[in-house]
Amino acid sequence: MSAGDLTSKYQKLAQEYAKLKAQVSVLKKAVIDEQSKNKTFEETVKEKDQALRKYVQEIDSLTFRNQQISRRLVVLQEDLEAKEGSKKGKKKGAAAPAGPSVPSGVAAEVHAEELQKKITENEQLHMQVFEVKQSSLQEVERLQTQLALLEQQNASHQETMDRVQQEHNEVLTKLQDDKAVKEVKLQKYEEELSSMKERASSSEKQLSVTKNQLTSESTTMSRLILEKLPFNDTTNADWNMFNVPTYDRKQQMKAQELIGQAARLVHELCSGLGNFMNYLEQRANAYPTDAATGESISVVNQRLCRHLHGHAAWIKPLDQTFAAFKSGLRKDVPVTLETCTGLQDFVGAFHHFVVNLQKALPYQLVSLDEESRLSSCPPTLERHNNNLRTTLQRMVAAFVTLDTYLQLVAAQTTPSCAQPAANRTAIFTKMTSALVLLHNRIKEMSNCFSSKVAQEHLLPTASQKLKT
Repeated sequence: MSAGDLTSKYQKLAQEYAKLKAQVSVLKKAVIDEQSKNKTFEETVKEKDQALRKYVQEIDSLTFRNQQISRRLVVLQEDLEAKEGSKKGKKKGAAAPAGPSVPSGVAAEVHAEELQKKITENEQLHMQVFEVKQSSLQEVERLQTQLALLEQQNASHQETMDRVQQEHNEVLTKLQDDKAVKEVKLQKYEEELSSMKERASSSEKQLSVTKNQLTSESTTMSRLILEKLPFNDTTNADWNMFNVPTYDRKQQMKAQELIGQAARLVHELCSGLGNFMNYLEQRANAYPTDAATGESISVVNQRLCRHLHGHAAWIKPLDQTFAAFKSGLRKDVPVTLETCTGLQDFVGAFHHFVVNLQKALPYQLVSLDEESRLSSCPPTLERHNNNLRTTLQRMVAAFVTLDTYLQLVAAQTTPSCAQPAANRTAIFTKMTSALVLLHNRIKEMSNCFSSKVAQEHLLPTASQKLKT
């Protein structure tokens, strides 16, 4: 993992940590608010409890007073009944008792009024006691319900706060671990940087010594050339035609070996391309519509099959012309561009192959688009089709680039070539890069095509003919 990836990952973790930290502060504030509310409600409950006790005391006092009044009423009723009984036992004609009968009747009325008043007060006290009991019970029930709800909310907030705190601790631990890993990597990079600086300093010293040595040798050689050589005629192109070409046997053997390796690679390329074209033709006849069942395939696939059917006419000449070019080389003749006239036939065959490949490419791309538009095509297979579409275009573009540089190399084999010989090194360098690019593009296309075929075999609509 590169330092940039680690930095971006660390920044993401820091952002998540900041978000969690902000959430923790909000939750803490909410828990504190809920705790203050709970405390307020607890104080309210205490006050209500005290009021309830006061009411209970008042009720007990009123009950006691009521009992006293009831006993007083009983005593008064007994006195009243005793007086009425004694009054009936006396004779009505006696004059002596006429005086006290008047106050006895008045006392009875007074006692009756007092009794009625006490009864009314007693009823009112009973009603007040009942109302106080009912209101106090309702208030206690409401406060208990509210207290239970607040305790439940407090437990929920506490659980949320514990969970956020745990996540916060996990993120903090992860950040600390990442920090430790980055510190170790930073220390390693610093050690490597220090080593690189030492190597660069040593290389600079070596370069300075080599530069001084080369300057000294160049001065010596310039003096020898000025003193020993009578003249220099290499600037005249007409005179250079009479120069006898040097013959380096080791170099010629190496050139022969490279041409042999190229012949084997061209043969393998032609074989692989032929198999690939045959498979594309068979596949176009079998998927998405199997021609063997009597159903007609699409017009694009028909034209693609017709074009691929004659692939041997533009692939086999590649192998044949390069084999002829290799067999036409002689051991007693130096291998140079001027003597490799048979290379032009191979370049012409390669150009013909590239032209036909460019003609077949649009049909193949449209065929892939038709497959992607099918209702039975899943998104995964559609993605593989798009990747294969891109890699096919890149591969054909690489073939076109290589064909351009082969045309330039073939032009160097003709005496009428207008390009200077000094450009040959650059042309071969560019052609080598084009070959490497073509190799990579063919590998990409092969991987994409293999993934696509494997995905197609998993489809329930895939026929046995397509799988084999």
